[in-house]
Amino acid sequence: MHLLEYESPGLAVRIEALTPANRREAIAKAASALGEHLTDLEPRILQLLDVVGRDNSLSTEQVAEAKAYADDADARYFALEEQGGDEFVRRNWFAKARLATAIANGFGGASWQDAADALYELCFTLDDKAAAIALVSEQVDAMSKSKCSRTESRRPAMRLCRFTLDEMNLTGFFADDRVIPIHQAADAYEEQTGREILLPATDDLLDLLPPDGEAHDAARVLADWVERLDPVTLDGIEVPLGEIALLVPIPDPGKILLLAGNYAKHVAERGGTAAERDETFPYVFMKPNTTLTHPGGPVVIPRVSPDHVDWECELGVVIGRVCRDVAEADALGYVAGYTVVNDISDRKFTPNPGRKIRERDKFFDWQHGKWHDTFCPVGPCVLSAHHAIDPQTFPIRLTVNGEVKQDATTAQMVFPVAAVVSFLSRFVTLQPGDIVSTGTPSGVGSATGTYLKPGDVVRASVGGIGTLENPVTAEGD
Repeated sequence: MHLLEYESPGLAVRIEALTPANRREAIAKAASALGEHLTDLEPRILQLLDVVGRDNSLSTEQVAEAKAYADDADARYFALEEQGGDEFVRRNWFAKARLATAIANGFGGASWQDAADALYELCFTLDDKAAAIALVSEQVDAMSKSKCSRTESRRPAMRLCRFTLDEMNLTGFFADDRVIPIHQAADAYEEQTGREILLPATDDLLDLLPPDGEAHDAARVLADWVERLDPVTLDGIEVPLGEIALLVPIPDPGKILLLAGNYAKHVAERGGTAAERDETFPYVFMKPNTTLTHPGGPVVIPRVSPDHVDWECELGVVIGRVCRDVAEADALGYVAGYTVVNDISDRKFTPNPGRKIRERDKFFDWQHGKWHDTFCPVGPCVLSAHHAIDPQTFPIRLTVNGEVKQDATTAQMVFPVAAVVSFLSRFVTLQPGDIVSTGTPSGVGSATGTYLKPGDVVRASVGGIGTLENPVTAEGD
């Protein structure tokens, strides 16, 4: 095991999670920053620091020069060690040797771990070791968040799910017709690479998701590794979807917030006219957690009101960081990921049909019709959010018994995801695990007088995330 992985496994995983180009740049920036704390750096090492900082590369000759400098500095250090020379001078030569070693290894084809180990050893020669290590960590984090990453937009999407297998609730990577149990993947990773990945023992997906999941970097490294696996190794760790039962990805959200009328065509098919964004505001309502339904679980037609149950396929947003009064430009940084929500709705729920009509009955009938048990299927997974994902580019599609009912795109939203999160945060504290469902496009059943009935199968899909399938049953069946 390398020193960095032993002493600071979290930092090692964050470095490994970077693209190769960003990994080199992080090492270069960290070396330059630490070099400023050393005294009497010779022109030749200063020149090398300048080159890697400017070009993020070294020629073969410059790598050889860095290695020669490291060897020379090491020789001076060991000579002073034998002679009992001044401790400050000895430590400074050792530090310069580690600095040159980091540059040589980082840009000379050696493993990134060797370069990172040298930087880590350099930190321990400085007076404030903790501050030095924090400086390295800061450079790594800056590169992990950098929007100039050359390959981030091409990285495979990380889709995470919860599921039951052998009476255990587990987490895994979702792959449409199969899942890869995450701890099984971690064991295979360690066996193949010799490096351990530490993952939480819970099935809480928020631990694995950005922006603040403690094991997000580890999950990202593992997901990238799984994506590159050969078919034989992959076959040994994946489980067919038919052998597991998918679970709601966020089982106990603090809030389930949903939007009404966020697609102009849906408003029109319901007999209204959508106002321009600057003339209105999002209509937001809530559902109780008892409406949550697992992927594959039944949507139950309530005995009390069985004849007008409708579908609404929606993009769901999972909040990943405490969010209060954030600007629209910053709002997506508080998102952990995206999922599929089917906002099942009883269009003509009428409690106490013999009632005396009151002014607000129509609104409360509408709202209460959203609250029946099982009326909020969510899943099949959460697509991890990162800067390359634009939530306004997802296709949305819903079928009933194979017949297409909704076919649209999130680009048609009146209020985009960032605007919705920002708006809510002005007066509500959003918390990790909250689900915000962003409204449905046109194509709902009430527009044509077509409603769900027992025996139907509803498939709600958001492109890039997955398909949420639920059968329809009658209460008491």
